[in-house]
Amino acid sequence: MIDRPPGWRFLTTVSVVALISFYGASVSKWYSEAIMFMFLAWSVLILIWLTRLGTAGWQARHVLTTARLRRWLPAPLIFFAVVAALAMDGPLWVRFSLSQPSLERYAKEIAAGVDPSPGCRWVGLYRICGDYTSGGEAIPGGSRFLVSDWPLMASRGFVWLPSGQLPTDNMDDQYRHLTGPWYGWKGWDGV
Repeated sequence: MIDRPPGWRFLTTVSVVALISFYGASVSKWYSEAIMFMFLAWSVLILIWLTRLGTAGWQARHVLTTARLRRWLPAPLIFFAVVAALAMDGPLWVRFSLSQPSLERYAKEIAAGVDPSPGCRWVGLYRICGDYTSGGEAIPGGSRFLVSDWPLMASRGFVWLPSGQLPTDNMDDQYRHLTGPWYGWKGWDGV
């Protein structure tokens, strides 16, 4: 059994880990929890895959044909596709691009002084929960709000600044320009 290519259970696990990795990397600054999960999960999966491949190679010796070797390829192909997508910030750009119209409406409401209803809500593909003032705050020239991704610590979010002038109220905050008036934001208490 250990000398055979990984089956559907292993490939399903690899696919689930890939999706969780994409989710954890779909904010402007990766969560430390997501980085730890990705490192541990991918390390275990790679170790299992290499052990099985080594055992199969040892037991089959020179009998490994091209057709048999091809059955071992899906897992590493998924892994390298995930690495490429993460290197290009693909998860962030897909999630942010799909959510941008909703995020802009929400940011404009906050900047205009409209107090959003308390509690959590979905704004595009991001879950926004209570922060400084019910999910967001008006800042000079725009607005700022946190993303509450379950089960991760809410310390990342977005800043919408049509004026382009970054706030200077807290020098511990970190900003990353995304596109146009949008910046990724990591709060001072973010790990």
